Amino acid sequence: SGAMIFDWEAVETQEKEAAPIKWRGDVRDTGLEVKIEPNKDGPFLVFKSPDEKRKYLLTGDAGLGIRGKDYSVWDVFDAQSWEQVAQWRGHVEPDRFAKIGQMLGALYNWALIAQENNYPGNAVVQELSRLEYPNLYLNPEGRGEVGFRTSTKTKDLMVTAGLASVRDYDVKINSPHTIEELRTFVALDGGQMEAQSGCHDDTVLAAAGYGKPSASTAKV
Repeated sequence: SGAMIFDWEAVETQEKEAAPIKWRGDVRDTGLEVKIEPNKDGPFLVFKSPDEKRKYLLTGDAGLGIRGKDYSVWDVFDAQSWEQVAQWRGHVEPDRFAKIGQMLGALYNWALIAQENNYPGNAVVQELSRLEYPNLYLNPEGRGEVGFRTSTKTKDLMVTAGLASVRDYDVKINSPHTIEELRTFVALDGGQMEAQSGCHDDTVLAAAGYGKPSASTAKV
């Protein structure tokens, strides 16, 4: 039920022009380096390899790690072209999700990490701070608060900005998970914007988060 809110033709074009999956697997910290171990069913998708000359942004949407419930998602964006270059999507507890974010950030040139700090994202932010990750997004409206806070109103604003970005191709989506969720993200009769019944919206929300720090890319 509900009406698809992302522009259908734009989503079709995003899918048609999406970069193929270059690597799929698991991300591991060997103690000396971060490695991608090939796994055809792995949660980590790479569309573009890290480029030492580029700057990157990680946006996260954290779940509780319960299988069958919400996914936890990290998206990696090129901070100059706003192309989605990698994605991690799976079920892990918030502290493990933070560790994965640390590894992905290190892999992509110590990318800026922008994570929602509402529950359960607050546990992710706390763990990233404990791990002393060196490049965390600070909310300019939150007196140095790490991450950003969302409400029903700000979530709707994020999604609305995402609608325009997809429609105008200001962001390039490569993940088949995100493409599929764009198709099933709907407006209900009561005005709520969320996943159609039986579907997920975690990758949509992770992608929508890129707009929080993108207005000030000089900080990225």
